[in-house]
Amino acid sequence: MQDASPTTAISHSDSRLRLAVIGSPRSGNTWIRWMLASFYDLKPISIHYPHELDWSNLPERCVIQIHWYPLPDFLPLLDANDIRVIQPLRHPLDVLLSWLNYTYFVHEDGKCPGVCDSCRIVGATPRSDTFLDYVGSEAGRALLCYAPAWKKWAPSYYFPLRYEELVANPEPPLAALSNWLGEPLRRPIDEVLEATSISQLKASRNSWQYHFWQGRPGLWKKMFTREDVARILKVVSDPFDAIGFDREADPALTAEQADQNWLRLQLDSFREHLHLEKSKHQQAREEIQALGRRLVAV
Repeated sequence: MQDASPTTAISHSDSRLRLAVIGSPRSGNTWIRWMLASFYDLKPISIHYPHELDWSNLPERCVIQIHWYPLPDFLPLLDANDIRVIQPLRHPLDVLLSWLNYTYFVHEDGKCPGVCDSCRIVGATPRSDTFLDYVGSEAGRALLCYAPAWKKWAPSYYFPLRYEELVANPEPPLAALSNWLGEPLRRPIDEVLEATSISQLKASRNSWQYHFWQGRPGLWKKMFTREDVARILKVVSDPFDAIGFDREADPALTAEQADQNWLRLQLDSFREHLHLEKSKHQQAREEIQALGRRLVAV
């Protein structure tokens, strides 16, 4: 994933503003990082581990994306560097679906180091025993429990941004965020939302082609039956209890319908990926041909 913002170039000459986007994977972290970078003229930084960052030489205005728990050695880094945390909150069942889809492409594209916590769910379906057992494992709980951990151990450190609210009506949560930060947005909301829309991010050659998927809140209601939701809640209820997410599945959804919905969605996704990749390759060919013509004319 590239760190370049998809909108206007960034200026670093103003007063300090350092943010960190810290939430469960597949909760809109990248989208929110790019939005914040654009709204506040921040340098976007994406890391996997704290040690990857030179904390003593941070830009005065930056937004760091990392998936990390509020461990005792991490919170002092935030304090010492005047970093304020923005936490994306997304429905855990939508997170699970997005993670399942993402995991397949991570392994299909050779990005797995060989053995990882998610190898076992590659190619699984949402309702399979393989995946539902994974949800209750240490890896599955770790995926979902960032929000409960931060709420319990570091409640004063972060500002929550609900993914569903940002998608449905972004103005109120963005206004609340600006009030919390004490700094107004620097660009029109519509302009930034258009530049960072999921359709724009999918089509961008600056991002991994499989990073962005559906971005639709409530997709889980078509993929999990009441029995599936009850099974998940039995092993990992923390994110539902801590944040108060809806847990009422569609009582009319049958297991057969849920499986068909997943397979249909996967087929549509593959078709979309193919179309986007063909468009990107065509654009690249046209740019190469144009460059060749210019070189011949020199």
